[in-house]
Amino acid sequence: VAALVCTLIFARPAMGLMAGGGWQEPQGFDLPAAFAKRKKPGRREYLRARVRNGQVEVFKSEGSGRISGLSWAEGLVELGDGAAEI
Repeated sequence: VAALVCTLIFARPAMGLMAGGGWQEPQGFDLPAAFAKRKKPGRREYLRARVRNGQVEVFKSEGSGRISGLSWAEGLVELGDGAAEI
């Protein structure tokens, strides 16, 4: 999972630029959360997510080895570097 997320965040945009495609801003939405999460400051986190009934839900298991969440998810929730309580 970590390898796929890093590929989406870093490698895919870099390959697009090298291929002459220019920079494409990732599509993003501000939606209400259908989950609770506490995050300590110090690093950015990406959670596997999907939208249901106008709200974002995240995959229950955050383990990087849980690849079943990749087929479940429709995108990522990005949590910034600072502390957060969602």
